[in-house]
Amino acid sequence: MDSASDSRLHEIDRFLASVGDGWDRANRTPLGQDASTRRYIRLLREDGASALLMDAPRVEDDPCPPDANRALREKMGWNAMTRLAASRVEAFALIAGHLRSLGLEAPDVYAFDPAAGFALIEDFGEGREFARMIERGEADERMLYRAAAETLARLHAAPIPKRLEQAGVVWPILDFDAVALGANADLYADWLPLEAGGAKLVGEARARWEAERDALIEKAMSFPRAFTLRDYHAENLLPRTFFGFLGGALASWIFRMRCAAGTPGTWRC
Repeated sequence: MDSASDSRLHEIDRFLASVGDGWDRANRTPLGQDASTRRYIRLLREDGASALLMDAPRVEDDPCPPDANRALREKMGWNAMTRLAASRVEAFALIAGHLRSLGLEAPDVYAFDPAAGFALIEDFGEGREFARMIERGEADERMLYRAAAETLARLHAAPIPKRLEQAGVVWPILDFDAVALGANADLYADWLPLEAGGAKLVGEARARWEAERDALIEKAMSFPRAFTLRDYHAENLLPRTFFGFLGGALASWIFRMRCAAGTPGTWRC
């Protein structure tokens, strides 16, 4: 074990000891990482209670400050350009709280430490994502997606907060603006031609791309705004309970969040 990983283990010990309730003495089973710098550890106490430790060290580029201009965002890097949450646990915790305040289901966050990059959260269990359930034939795909759409509609009908706050911790909800839209759209021009065996768009082809891109972004920015959960799809959605199939929709459920932003109503994440 190297000194860095050894130090991180000691930080985990300190965090779990500060949480109390015997979580520092729980059995630990590493679950690996998701598509980010986070990793997860399942904790199982002797009394059978379980939880997940989210380990998200602050190693990514910083997220976008609310007042940052384009030049500063370009200097700061991808997270600032696209207004991603940089795997910050406070974003996860505060957005989860906001969703629950709207009557939606979201993971319980038992404790979190933004500076250290730890959160103790609800244990989702294994293989309960929509995608896995569909693969096993345990649920009707159309019903699941209808429930997902109906829940998203409830979220979009609610006012968009400008910031979230809990116990002195603040997380701003920023617009997914023209800079963020442009940076994401440019992934197409920068990478897809290469993947198809060609070359990057340059010269007249690039100029045409940018003109078309900017026209579409201008149109998108005129649309009504909506609170958007990124990566809202079958790999990240989990049914919470299976009672009351009212109108073909699950009565309640749970979903994981990566980050959120105010986006044009037609933007798909």
